[in-house]
Amino acid sequence: MANTAFFKMAEDWGLNINDQCKLLGVGLIDLEKVRKTPAQDQNRNKLIRIRCLVMVYKYLRKNEGTLDGVSKKLREPVSDSPFFGSSPLRHMLKNGVVGIAAATKFFTGSLPELQNKPEEFDTV
Repeated sequence: MANTAFFKMAEDWGLNINDQCKLLGVGLIDLEKVRKTPAQDQNRNKLIRIRCLVMVYKYLRKNEGTLDGVSKKLREPVSDSPFFGSSPLRHMLKNGVVGIAAATKFFTGSLPELQNKPEEFDTV
């Protein structure tokens, strides 16, 4: 289900294949594997990324109402921390799991419940 949610989110956000690969931290071949593999069989890093992205997706869909509103919110620059003039989407693409976690925390105020959080989350 997490994989389905990620690819629905990617479609709604208008993400190209390269952006999808960057957000999941995978190459093109692995992206296709993610598409075909059940979520429970994904590695932990991919699942963390997907859970955070889905949290952002749900938050923005609820609060912006329309896909145009969501797209605008993701793509317009934000002067506040952690973006400092970058857009949330650009920040996530550039900074990997740390950027995704920071955007998740910015929008939702929290991170997904994770057992043994990865060290990268400690910097957010």
